[in-house]
Formats: sequence, structure tokens, C-alpha cells
Amino acid sequence: MDATNIERNLYLTIQLLELGVPVVLALNMMDEAAKQGMTIDIERLSQRLGFPVMATVARTGEGLPELLKATEAYIETKRGEPWEPLHISYGPDLDPVLRDMEAAIAEAAFREGYIVPIQPQRNGKKVAVIGAGPAGLSVAVRLNARGYEVTLFDSKPMPGGLLRYGIPNFKLDKAVIDRRMKILEAEGIRFEMGVHIDVQKLPEGFDAYAICTGTPQARDLSIPGRELKGIYFALEQLAQQNHILDGDVFPKDQLVNAKGKRVLVIGGGDTGSDCIGTSIRQGATSVTQIEIMPQPPIGHNPATPWPQWPVVLKTTSSHEEGCTRRWSLASNRFIGKNGKVCGVEVEEVEWIPASDGGRSTMKPTGKTEIIDADMVLLAMGFLKPEQPKFAENVFVAGDAAMGASLVVRALADGRKVAAAIDDYLNK
Repeated sequence: MDATNIERNLYLTIQLLELGVPVVLALNMMDEAAKQGMTIDIERLSQRLGFPVMATVARTGEGLPELLKATEAYIETKRGEPWEPLHISYGPDLDPVLRDMEAAIAEAAFREGYIVPIQPQRNGKKVAVIGAGPAGLSVAVRLNARGYEVTLFDSKPMPGGLLRYGIPNFKLDKAVIDRRMKILEAEGIRFEMGVHIDVQKLPEGFDAYAICTGTPQARDLSIPGRELKGIYFALEQLAQQNHILDGDVFPKDQLVNAKGKRVLVIGGGDTGSDCIGTSIRQGATSVTQIEIMPQPPIGHNPATPWPQWPVVLKTTSSHEEGCTRRWSLASNRFIGKNGKVCGVEVEEVEWIPASDGGRSTMKPTGKTEIIDADMVLLAMGFLKPEQPKFAENVFVAGDAAMGASLVVRALADGRKVAAAIDDYLNK
């Protein structure tokens, strides 16, 4: 591979990384470039990508070949076949391998002491970031690296947003967040936690602002009986459980606990899965999950070929721990006794494909049944927030701008907004 091709591939690799393609591709390209004697600005590259291993592993020019060999060996053991570094096919069978591989690289970097705080030269300008979730942290990291004095404000007692208060500990150990926050603090980012900021009355003294407040409003299910006790939004359970594990105490009458209860989770996404795992750990007697959409195919779906997101059946560890899963069920009404929910009337629905290939149409069948439940958890997503008209030095990032999405997309949007703020303040 000649130097011209390597340079082009490095550029393409950066673009792919910004879209979420595994970091090992960039490592491979950097290794090829090093063999050709090319000079790479590792510090600048790492700041752009937000992946400290880039800076730490390659800062001395040592360790990169060994790291690549280790990742290749890891893939071989997982897949039982040789790994082609520049030819990766995506799918549910490979996604966990890539995730584990990237996590292993980061853990090795921390363990070996490669990841250390970087002290940028300050440019004298200040930026306030409202919201310390994935998007806010992404904005803060990149602006801090470019020399801005960044202050993160958040109403929660600790940073991380949904990473800390929405994702259960059995999926994301909060020590991982704490470790990274210590790095950010050491790099000069200020954290103002437990502070409620009105986005229409932003704090003074800053040259620009980034609104990264996420999507706080969950989608409700407005059917008869919604007022009954025992019906909660998913985050009411998930956030409270994480607060409890952090040592917080709640009055008994405010606990959202599944111990000894028949739990019904309405919604088939990742949040619903988290509710299943949490309910099982809290001691639920049974957990049922229902989804209004039909059951997707297992393994491969010809209707959603690459590069579309594969709509296939996803079975998580929470599902495997013990859960009844059902599809094509719409909820008609909640049933109560003495003011508390005791069941949900559901109706089987059919999905009629559109003749023009568009969105399918839902058709009720009239076949109803009662699902017994002492606790109902609504995990049906979040509403896109409506933002007021802001001044030109105020930018919006992540879910606050796009509506509820993936953590990686919030991080990517944070990168874009950080670049936009930098351009604005230097025009």
C-alpha cells in the first residue's frame, strides 16, 4: 500500500469512526502508515476522535503492533476463523464481539497507564454546557481540548446523564463513568452538579452555550385506568434503582420495587429490557414484556439489508434470565382493584403491509385478553423536546436536538456541535 492510499484510508477511517465504525480500523490504518514512515499527529487525531488510546498507545510509537495482534487473536477466538482487519461485516452475531474488543482495548489502556490527562493551552474563552449526559460530555471534552474553559451544569448530583441514571449497573458499572470523570476534571473541566438551569435564563459570563438536556419527557399511554397506582414510566424504576445503589434512601411509599409482584413491561426496546433485568433482580414473581409491533425475524431480515439498521429479534441477557415475550399486542385499558393496577386488557393486532412499500397499517382483530399485573412499566420511548428560539451563541446537541436516539449518536452530535461552537467563536 503506497503512502497516497494510506493517507486516503486514514482520512476515510476518521470519517467511519465518526459514524461509529470500530476503532480497531483506525489502529490498523495507523499501523500501516507507521510502516511507510508517515508522520501522524496522534494528539490531534485522538482529540478529534475522542479516544485516548490513540494518543497514549502511539505517543511513543510503541505498543501498537502488539495491540493489533491482540485484537486479531481475540476476534479469532470469538469467531473461530481468521479476521480480516479491513473487511468487517455487521450483524447481531458480530456486534457483541466488536463491543467487547473495543472495551478490552480501553481497559488495557487504563491498566497500562496509557490514558493520562492532557493539559491544553487555554484560549481565554468560556463555554457553558447544560447537561452532563453523553452529548454534553462529548461537547465538553472536545472544546476543552481546543483550549476553552468549559463548565458543565446538571441538575443531577453526579455526571453521566442516562449513562448513570438510566442504564442499570449490571449493564454499565458506574465505576467506568467515575474513572473517566476524574480524567476530565484533571484536564480542567468544571462540574457544577445539582444545579437547575433555566435554558431561557442562561448563566452569565460565557461566550457560548451548549444545551444538552436530553429528552426528559417519556411517551405516555393514555388509556382508561392510567391513574391507577402501580403504573410507572420505565425511568422511574431505573433511575431510582441506580440512586439506591449509590446510597440514596427513599420513603417506602415512594419505592418503585418489583419484589413479589407480577410485572408487565410495555415496550420492546432496550429500555424495556433494562426494566426486565431490574425487576428480576428486585425479586419479581414473573415478568412479561409486550410489544405492539410483530415479532421480527431471527438472525437476518431481507427487508432491512445493510447499511440499514437490521430489524431482527434481539434477545438480551435480561430476556434470558426469565421473561415471557409477546408481540402484536395493543393495550386497551388498565384494570384496577382498590385503586391499584391488577391487570391490563390487551388486543391482538395485525400489521397490513402497504402496497407502495411504505409504513404498514395496524388492524385490530377484536381478540382480547387480560394479562395479570401488579406493576406496569411503560417503556415506549421519549418525546422529542421543543426548544425555544435561542440566541446565535446558543447551540443544541444530542437528544435535545434530535429526539431520543443512541448514546453513540449523542456523542457524535456532541462532536459536531463542539466544532460548530469553535467555528462560531473564531469567525
